Amino acid sequence: MTRFPIAAAWRETVRLTRRDLGTYLTLAGAFVMLPMMVVEVFGPQMPTKLADIPPSLLLVQGVLALIGALAQLSVARLVIVGGGARPALVHAAMVLPRLAIAAILTSLVLVPAVLLVQAGMRSQQVLVLFGLALLIPGIYGIARLALALPVLASRTVGPVAALQLSWVATAGNAGRVLGFLGLMIAAMLGLTILAGGVASALGSVLTLMGGKALASFVVALVSAAVATVYSVFNSVGLAVIYRRLIG
Repeated sequence: MTRFPIAAAWRETVRLTRRDLGTYLTLAGAFVMLPMMVVEVFGPQMPTKLADIPPSLLLVQGVLALIGALAQLSVARLVIVGGGARPALVHAAMVLPRLAIAAILTSLVLVPAVLLVQAGMRSQQVLVLFGLALLIPGIYGIARLALALPVLASRTVGPVAALQLSWVATAGNAGRVLGFLGLMIAAMLGLTILAGGVASALGSVLTLMGGKALASFVVALVSAAVATVYSVFNSVGLAVIYRRLIG
């Protein structure tokens, strides 16, 4: 069993991201940032309460995730296989439906926990505790299946085969893979807090100057930029895990 080295993988992720950042940001800008900005500017506002989110808005978010996955698959393929952006995009478009199926199958590991939490919030709170307890094996399952994206980015296999390969490759390293993914999420949260503070300050100044619409646009732009950067970093990170555990 290959022991996954978190520190070395982190350094490699940073190095590879810096090396081809321009190409990666171009892909993510086109398929992550631009669609997000279109929805933010022309789409409906996201309700503050989860229960108030209409199905149509969930559909829009699902479409955004699919479009963004094109960039994630392309970036991961460039890291693993190499080649140009155009062949990477062609392959990404070909395997996108398979990634969608793999994502749906992966999400099923969290369904029992989510259903129990929702039921507990409506009736018995003890169900919430059971639901939260089931999150632990659910998160473990997510870590074991996380390599489906780089597998599909580099190979022409079905969604189930991609999940199976991810499960086998992460055997004995689930905790370390989860820790690495946690580091990337922590980095995103730090960037989000920093960028959010700057955007909030700029938004307040613009609002005081009478530019409320411009202030909203700036906040949306910063949010989309953070999501774009994280999309690139996450894709490179998953590709690095793949190279370390599968090759």
